[in-house]
Amino acid sequence: MSSIPVFDSEEDITEIVGKILPGAKILKLKGFSIKNFSKDYNEAKTPVGREWTYLNSESEITRWLTFNGWIGVVIPEGYIVIDVDDSNSGSLLKTLLDKEGICHHCIKTPRGFQFVFKANEEDTRLVKQISKFFTQIGVSIDTRVGTTNGYIVFPTHNTENRYILSQSEELYELPFFLRPIRRKKDDYEFPIPVQNGSRDDNLYHFAARLNAWRIPKEDAEKSMKLIYEYFVLDKTDFPEKQLKKIINSAYKWKPERNSPFKNGVEDWQAALECDKYGRPLCNARNTELIIENTIGDIRFNEFTVECEVHGDLQWRNGEEKVWLSSDYNQLEHWFATQWNFKGRNMIHNAFIHVVRKRWYHPVKEYIESAEWDGEIRVPTFFCDYLGAECSIYTQEVTKRWFTGAVKRTYEPGCKFEIVPVLIGEKGIGKSVIGSKLANEKWFTDSIRSLEPKIAGEILANVWICEFPELKAFNGKSDEEVKAFISSCDDIYRGAYERGKATSHKRHTVFYGSSNKNEVLTDETGERRRFPIKCSKVRKYNPFTDLTPEIVAQIWAEAKVYYDQGYFTYIDAEIQEQAEEVFKNFKDVDPLEGEIDEYVKERGEVCVRQIWDEIMTEDLKKKPTRKDSNRIISILTSLGYEHVGWKRIEKYGNSNQRIFGSKN
Repeated sequence: MSSIPVFDSEEDITEIVGKILPGAKILKLKGFSIKNFSKDYNEAKTPVGREWTYLNSESEITRWLTFNGWIGVVIPEGYIVIDVDDSNSGSLLKTLLDKEGICHHCIKTPRGFQFVFKANEEDTRLVKQISKFFTQIGVSIDTRVGTTNGYIVFPTHNTENRYILSQSEELYELPFFLRPIRRKKDDYEFPIPVQNGSRDDNLYHFAARLNAWRIPKEDAEKSMKLIYEYFVLDKTDFPEKQLKKIINSAYKWKPERNSPFKNGVEDWQAALECDKYGRPLCNARNTELIIENTIGDIRFNEFTVECEVHGDLQWRNGEEKVWLSSDYNQLEHWFATQWNFKGRNMIHNAFIHVVRKRWYHPVKEYIESAEWDGEIRVPTFFCDYLGAECSIYTQEVTKRWFTGAVKRTYEPGCKFEIVPVLIGEKGIGKSVIGSKLANEKWFTDSIRSLEPKIAGEILANVWICEFPELKAFNGKSDEEVKAFISSCDDIYRGAYERGKATSHKRHTVFYGSSNKNEVLTDETGERRRFPIKCSKVRKYNPFTDLTPEIVAQIWAEAKVYYDQGYFTYIDAEIQEQAEEVFKNFKDVDPLEGEIDEYVKERGEVCVRQIWDEIMTEDLKKKPTRKDSNRIISILTSLGYEHVGWKRIEKYGNSNQRIFGSKN
C-alpha cells in the first residue's frame, strides 16, 4: 500500500478519485460555502439543491472548491465503502487488514476511518446503505454500496482532518468478517480494544451473540481468532486455547426466542424493501429476511445433509426434527396467507439460501467437544476394552482406524480402507464399543446388503458401521467386498435433491465382528480386513468403564493424530506383520489339503484334472465357472501359479491352463 497526500493542487482530483473509485460521479456538496450559512458540519456533507448537482470537469471542481465547497463521490456499482465512526476500532481494524494482507483503500475521517473494497454480486444484493450494524469481529459499521446512490465526502484541502491514508494497487472483495450481520442496539457495545478485567466476559457475551445470530461456529471461530490477534492487546496469561473454551461454552448455550441477544422485530422489518404504499415487495431478498427472522430455528446438518427443526414452526410443533417435504408446501401456504408472497421456486431457493448459512456439523462438534488431556488411550483401545493382544500390529491398526474416522469427518470421500475385524465370543462388547464411540446416534449394525443404493441410504446418517458376523459379505465375491470397502462415495438422495439418488462423499468407517476365526477368504493377500482376536480378559469393561468422558478424550486424541498427519493406511512394514497374523484367520477350503497332495505328486495340473479326480464322481459332468474359480482360488492360496498352456489328450485338442510351482 502507498500513502496518498492531500492534493497539491485541485487539478489532481479527478485522477485520484478514479484511483479510489473508478468511474465514480463527482457530486457538489455544500461544505462551508455560502450554501451553508451556519457552517454546520452535518449540513456541510449534504448535496447542493433538491436535485443532485454533478461536477463534470476539472474547472467546475476547481471553481466550487474556491468557494469553500466540498465534493462527494457517488459509490459506483461493484464497490462498497465501510465507515467506522470510532477511531480506536478503525485504527485496530486498519492494522488487521494490513497484517492479514487484505488489499483496500483507506480514508481517515474526523471521527474514524472509511475502507473501500470491491463488492461481489451477493454483497451488492444483500448489503444496502445501512448504519450502525455489527460485524462478525464486533466492529460497528455504516455501509454504502454501489446501486444505492450512496456517496462519501471526498478529501480535499477544504475538508479538515479528512485525508486519504492509503491506497492499494489491487482491491479485494469485502471480507466475510466485515459483512453487516445485525443492527447495533444502544444497550450493547462490544469494547474495542478488549481490556483486561472484563475480557473473558466480553468475549463470551459476543461469542454468545454470534451464536444467537446463527453465525456458524466455524465462522465464529475465525472471527474470534481475529479479535484475539488484533483487539486483545494484552495476552498475558491468556493463551489461545482459553479463547477456544470460551467459544465452545458460548455455542453450547441455546438462546431463547425472547433473548436480549436477539434482534428486535423492528430491526429486520425496517430492512424490508417496500413499495410506495409501505407494502413489502415480493422478492428474494425480502423472502430471505422473513425466513431468517420468523421461521423458527432451522439449521442445516452438514453431516446428514438434512434440514433440522429445533423448535416449533408456525404450522406444526418441533417434535419431528427433520424438515419434511410437506413443510415446503406449508411454507408456501404461509407466505401466501401472511405476506401475499407467491412463487414456489423463489421461496424454496430463499429457504435453502438461509438454511445453508446456518450449517453445523454435529460429528465435528462431538470430536472437538473436549481438549485432550495427554493420556494415550487410542493405540491400546481394543487391548484395554476387548482384551486384544497388545502387539505392534494391533496398536497400529487401531491407531490408524481411529485417525481415519476423524479424517473421514473432516475430509469426506478420502481414501480409507482399514476394516478391523473383532473376533471373540458373544457378549464381550464388540457392538457396544461402536455404538458408544459413535455417540449411539451415528452408529449402525443393520447393513445386510452391499448394494450401493440400499447401503447408501443407511450410511447417509452413519459415522461408524459394524458388520456383525460379516453377514453382509455372504454370497459376495472378494472383488465385490473390496469394491464396497474401497468406495469413496455413497449413493442416496439428499434433502434438497430431486429425482434420482446421487453420489455423496463417504463419511463412514467400518469394522467387522465375528465369533469364528475364519474371516479371511482372499487368496491374493488381504489388504482391507484386519483380524483382531479379543477375549474377556481385559483391563476395562466396555459396558461400564467406557464413559462419555473417556470417549470424548479418545476422539480428542485421535484428532491430534489427524492434525499431525498420522497414517490412515497400512504401510509395507505393518503389512508384513499383518501377513503373519492373517495365517491364523484364513477360511481354509476343506479340499485344500487333498488338492495340495495331488499337485505335489504330479508337479503340474490343470483345473479339469482336479475336478475329475477330486471334486466329482460323474466324469460326464463338466465344471461350471464357479467350480473353476474355486479350484483356481485354492491353487493360488497354496502358492501355485499359472505356468503355461498345454494340450492334454484326454480333454481334446484345446490347450488347458496349467498350474504348478514356478521354480
